[in-house]
Amino acid sequence: MVELDIIKCVSCGQCIRACSPECFTESAEGPPVIRYPDACISCGHCVAVCPAEALVLPGVPLDMFRPWSRPDIPAEDLKELMIGRRSIRRYEDRQVPEDKIRSLLEAASHAGTASNGLSERYIVLQNPDMMAELELAVVDAFWRLGLKYLGNPLLRRLLAIFAGVETASQSTAFYDRVRRWKSGGSRKGMVFRNAPTVIIVEGLKRNPLVKSNAALAVRNIELLAESMGLGTC
Repeated sequence: MVELDIIKCVSCGQCIRACSPECFTESAEGPPVIRYPDACISCGHCVAVCPAEALVLPGVPLDMFRPWSRPDIPAEDLKELMIGRRSIRRYEDRQVPEDKIRSLLEAASHAGTASNGLSERYIVLQNPDMMAELELAVVDAFWRLGLKYLGNPLLRRLLAIFAGVETASQSTAFYDRVRRWKSGGSRKGMVFRNAPTVIIVEGLKRNPLVKSNAALAVRNIELLAESMGLGTC
């Protein structure tokens, strides 16, 4: 929850205009009043615009609010980056440098989250044995949750009716691949495609918007990775 130092405050009103939950209200006596403290989502917008550094977020040092100016990136260049991104499913056998991974995680952590929840966390896997074990667990979970039943043509048709043709088509293709794998096919790259690094985004199960938050974080990773010459999927 944001705190206001009325001694430093110059009553400019910028915090009132910047606060989307409308925590602040004007005061006839000078400094604004934090009328609805429980509505604060700790987004830091008010702290960022305060010219007198009169606002603070407990636990967030002021030096984290560094001056920022919009980078001069032509809109057409950014659009080309978005359009040019591709899902890569074949990877080189060399590891991603740690400094690039840290940059990707920083970009992910700055993605927007519902009500500034910031409840997502990131796990970086680079151990091939651990990744192979996780792949087996993922495939097994899909299989037990219903994928195994898609060998039945009737169930495939029902899935197409209730979930859509595209969902049914993709699920059936995955079923066929897993069935071949269970029949003795190659187990390499079933989920992670033999990528040298896997970044897992996790969030609080009780948050109904956690999937959307995670998707936004992943998109930040994808676009920054593309600018670094890294392939993602």
